Amino acid sequence: MFSFVTASYSTFPAWLKFAIAFASSPQLVGSLSPSSRSLQRRLEIHLAVRSAVSILELGPGLGETTRALLAGMSAGARLTAVELVPQFVRQLQAIEDPRLEVIEGSALDVERFLKRRQAAPPDLVVSGIPFSALSIDEGRELLGRIHNLLTPGGVFLTYQFRNRARRLADELFGPSRRTFLPWNLPPLWLDEWRKPAVPTGHRIVPAVMRRTAERG
Repeated sequence: MFSFVTASYSTFPAWLKFAIAFASSPQLVGSLSPSSRSLQRRLEIHLAVRSAVSILELGPGLGETTRALLAGMSAGARLTAVELVPQFVRQLQAIEDPRLEVIEGSALDVERFLKRRQAAPPDLVVSGIPFSALSIDEGRELLGRIHNLLTPGGVFLTYQFRNRARRLADELFGPSRRTFLPWNLPPLWLDEWRKPAVPTGHRIVPAVMRRTAERG
């Protein structure tokens, strides 16, 4: 059975690929189905996507949202997609667009990835990572890294089935702007935060860095 799935995977519809990945790693995938056209369209026409110069996408899955971002962003913008699930990485690498760079790895390492590539800091971060699958500490650490990476005035968007990401992000960014997408399966929320345009001089120190400093 496994050899059949491996040999035929590229021909499977998106929903089946997503279900296979969910069955293999439910803690990483977080959903039985890929993003809906409703979410894709919402991202494609979003003002932050249209105006962004450097976009960072975390947990793009099979690439439906990645394609929506590419369709909505300008010709001169750049999109960096960071994905941990190997099956999804291969699908993302098949997208032919010179504005896209795909990185295989954890979103918690994103600062290191971008620094190594001397990439411009993002003015938009879009995350499909299921925060309900992360511990509270992991969620806060990831959001701290996102906050630090964003340029002043930059936007953070995340689409979620549950409220954990919103509760944790509100601690850093303040209250979100929410959009309910009932036609997604299952229905989800698209939350938006904006980093203050005037730098506060305060840098969020992720928990793992604090623990290392304390040990030193």
